[in-house]
Amino acid sequence: KKTHEPCRHPGCNFSASKKVVVAHFHSSHGLYSGSGYKLIEVEGQKFNVLLGTAPEEIAQWRADRRHRFPTAANVMKKQQEQDELKSAGGLTEESQLAGSSSADKKRKNGKKRKPDQVGVEQQGGKKKPCTNFSKGRCKHGDRCRYSHSSPSHANDSNTNGDVSS
Repeated sequence: KKTHEPCRHPGCNFSASKKVVVAHFHSSHGLYSGSGYKLIEVEGQKFNVLLGTAPEEIAQWRADRRHRFPTAANVMKKQQEQDELKSAGGLTEESQLAGSSSADKKRKNGKKRKPDQVGVEQQGGKKKPCTNFSKGRCKHGDRCRYSHSSPSHANDSNTNGDVSS
């Protein structure tokens, strides 16, 4: 019974178990094979990826990362470039984000937006009731963004939000 399979890449003489041959093929002949930088596309975005593990390649990668690190000088330089672009009438990152949906903004920022510290308001300027408070499970107390007043108290207030006496 033959337990070894040959690599399917033309001219490659490697043979091993099927699982090892698959791993060999991907590392030696696949998309991420080789050394140096390689431009790859993932879901429409392009990335420059370091493939090799040679010390000089890693040193180059680290130098590139240091060069792009957001130091105060790099942040200031980028802000100046954005200001110049804006004054020339070009599209800045801010203006491009302003035209996109909130889901796009979250994706571009790489993080979700933190909830506001102010209350979540319904139409009419009133806070939405806290569903956890009504069940006795709200952990936020006075810091909760939602209303902890009962519906009967909400009806007692006037349009200015002041409780009538």
